[in-house]
Amino acid sequence: LARLFLSQKFQSYLLARWYRATGMLVQGGIPLSQALLIANDLLTSGLRSSGRDVHDGVTQGLTPSQAYVRAGMATPVAEQLLVAGERTGDLGTVLTRIADYHDTEFGRAMERAMRALEPIVMAVIGIGVGVIIVLMYLPIFELASAIQ
Repeated sequence: LARLFLSQKFQSYLLARWYRATGMLVQGGIPLSQALLIANDLLTSGLRSSGRDVHDGVTQGLTPSQAYVRAGMATPVAEQLLVAGERTGDLGTVLTRIADYHDTEFGRAMERAMRALEPIVMAVIGIGVGVIIVLMYLPIFELASAIQ
């Protein structure tokens, strides 16, 4: 369960980087299909084939939202934003907004995870300090009992 949660959040982080790079390239005047090829290097080897599928879908004439959804590289929020970007014609800005959304979600998830782990870490540190104190005083107690 924890592994699934972490893998989903890591994938969300990678997608945010990918969306941001693609959006910046498109805003800079690079065509979407070329921007997808360039930004594909930011993905892990497991996601690169899906990134290529998005590129192939765009070059085959699919709308960007259709290509992203077909390749499994769009969350429901990203899909809605992509559709809006297609209507307005400002796909680069929409891609960076999708990246901002994913970054925010990733940040919230990490903050929640840290809040959950903080008490556990404090308990482990407390137990460790307690063990060290007992181990330090144990020879003193043994010496005192040997004197009597």
